[in-house]
Amino acid sequence: MVGPMMMRADEINCLVYAYLRDSGLNHTAFSLLNEAQLDGSPNFQKHIPHGELIELLGKSLLFVEVEKHWAGNNRMVTNCTAPFSLLEEHSCAVDPALKSTASLEIAMGIESFKRKAGDDLDGGHVAKRARADTQTSTANGTGSFYQLFVRAIMDGTGNDSQAKNVAVAPKIAPKSRMEPPKSTTFDPAVIGPSGEAVQLFCAAAHPHDLQLIAAGSRDGSINIKTVPATGPALDASRDKVLKVAGDVDGDITSMDWSPDGRLLSIACYDHQVRVITHEGSLYLEGSAHANSVFASKFSKDSKWLISAGLDCTTCVWNIPEKRIYKQVRHGGCCLDLEWVGEDIFAVCCSDNKVHIMHIDGTAPFASFIGHSSEVNSIKYNPATNHLASCSDDSTARIWSLDTIRATVTTEQTVKITECIVFKGHSAPVNNIGWAGPPGAEVLVTSSFDSTSRMWDARTGACLMIFNDHTRPIFSIGVSPDRCFFATGGSDGWLHVYSVHKFERVWSWRHTVSTAHGVFDVAWRRNDTEKINRFALALESGEICVVNANMIPELQ
Repeated sequence: MVGPMMMRADEINCLVYAYLRDSGLNHTAFSLLNEAQLDGSPNFQKHIPHGELIELLGKSLLFVEVEKHWAGNNRMVTNCTAPFSLLEEHSCAVDPALKSTASLEIAMGIESFKRKAGDDLDGGHVAKRARADTQTSTANGTGSFYQLFVRAIMDGTGNDSQAKNVAVAPKIAPKSRMEPPKSTTFDPAVIGPSGEAVQLFCAAAHPHDLQLIAAGSRDGSINIKTVPATGPALDASRDKVLKVAGDVDGDITSMDWSPDGRLLSIACYDHQVRVITHEGSLYLEGSAHANSVFASKFSKDSKWLISAGLDCTTCVWNIPEKRIYKQVRHGGCCLDLEWVGEDIFAVCCSDNKVHIMHIDGTAPFASFIGHSSEVNSIKYNPATNHLASCSDDSTARIWSLDTIRATVTTEQTVKITECIVFKGHSAPVNNIGWAGPPGAEVLVTSSFDSTSRMWDARTGACLMIFNDHTRPIFSIGVSPDRCFFATGGSDGWLHVYSVHKFERVWSWRHTVSTAHGVFDVAWRRNDTEKINRFALALESGEICVVNANMIPELQ
């Protein structure tokens, strides 16, 4: 017998409060806090991971699916194509062309048995198919799709034309055993907070002084740490803790160093855009946004700063003159920004679109249309003039900017639907990155389905699926040479993958038992100073600094 299951109203209120905070509904959360008197509850002090309510609701839908499709005798109906919803009664829509029932283990995707060593199923055909994936597959001696692509990545030529337009199933990497770092002689530097431990949401490494690392916390503080290349900070004389926002609604959502290294931009839940100097003094504070600010980024010449917010607007700031230059309203809240030219930037919104703006324009001069849900993140690749986007619709897409031109005076927005679509994830895709050499670019993605993937950026073919994480992935960081990428998740693990080898090469996990999520990865490299390392913003309120030069697998 198991113990009794208990569900208290106080526990549900705490889950709803955490969900409201995660969603940016801070006023509603504050009302619930006061009306339910949550600050006096012992459950209010407990750690609730981000997205916990959504995860629990997702598990409940899985239970409902099993309940509705249970056919008895360990069998489940498997040919129902009707979706499940939280608020609607499920009505099965049976497809006669599909197999009607299967065992519970198979229907739920659970491996019901393990093969014994030497077992040969189906007269050896299974083993032959596995070997065919890794051996040559054409009569003229050319390699398989994967070998051709790996060859292109390794030599950087991109001459893998035979691999183009080849439809193959993606390879799935073996599940890792979650062992400690392979390089057991190296111990990453975990730097404690200066003061009370508060979740660190984002990290930013200085573009020139790679010893300088900034991290933004949940209580509106900015920690600027000086970490020598040889290890953790021994002399804290340059370390600073700046309180830029209040404890309530003070969540730092993103930071960006100006390319010249003089300034650091800060986006915050309290509606403010702030810019501080590298020495820690306030340079600019603007209140143009009417709600939480999600992103801010400097132009390449450090003259302009763009910001995006929950109030459905983007703002352009004139940095030398310390003033707002332009504000434009969109059809949905703005979630991410990216510069795609000297005076042109892209913004993705909850209206399912990616808009291309000129800093002098009053409306987008082009919009990329195709996603069926809000767009979470965008990344620009100047080598190919392509923009990648990822969305809650579980897809990523690549758009070409070659066909559009900035016409500030036009009154009509050009709508573009042509793109490369990357399908495969089973949950929202929250992070993307560009990897691989020119001519053989790889798009890497991470999702709330706890997997990360590598894709051929030109064809949309999925090259590899990594399932090492056990919970949703929060962040992706690509190495400056684009040979590796790292993923950090709510399970507390950091995994680093080789783009060339198509495999996981190194892992690390914090030793704390709770609040061990990895929220952000900032990777920087300077060959002149022989610095190659990345910083992690941790849920525990600490900064972890990993010196990649000390890890043979990352050379």
